[in-house]
Amino acid sequence: MSFRRGWTVGAVLASVVLLAGCSSGSSSSGTTSSAATTSSAAASSAASGTGGTATALDADSVTWFETMCQGLAPLSDIQKEATASTTAGEAAAALAQAGTAMTDTADQLSQLPPPAVDGGDALATSVVAGLKDFGTTFSDFSVRAAALKEGDTAALQQFGTDLQTALSASSPLGDAQPSAEVQAQVRKLPACQSVFGS
Repeated sequence: MSFRRGWTVGAVLASVVLLAGCSSGSSSSGTTSSAATTSSAAASSAASGTGGTATALDADSVTWFETMCQGLAPLSDIQKEATASTTAGEAAAALAQAGTAMTDTADQLSQLPPPAVDGGDALATSVVAGLKDFGTTFSDFSVRAAALKEGDTAALQQFGTDLQTALSASSPLGDAQPSAEVQAQVRKLPACQSVFGS
């Protein structure tokens, strides 16, 4: 599983889990476990990149990657906080918060020098574009989540299908695939440990 695919699947599962409480009689305990497992698998797969050399990140690169991770943190928060009692309004708020965080982070990253790693320029371009795209998607779907009616299982199912379709076409990291060495360094950063694991 690639770095990109892992995040896409994880985001879809987290969002569907978050809205499980909108469906009458649903239980999210098993699904939450699956989302957590997917998140863990995504973190483990982050060490599967290819190429590059094992070097420590410089100060500017550390700032860049930590800023990126702060923008991705709401995705982990959604996975951790979703419960069967989560309402449509709470889901909408969480999706909106994630969308805003990713869009704001894309703007911040675009003003920073790209990370000083192999392919850093392309990586920066990809992540900024991915965060903007995902941020817009989450913000748009937060509006739809707020309009969901309690007990309307058909609407919830359609929402989940549409969200999965939208997210499967993109990733908050764009097409980025840093080397295994770079990913290992990023996972050690304090701001990134909750996102990718340590």
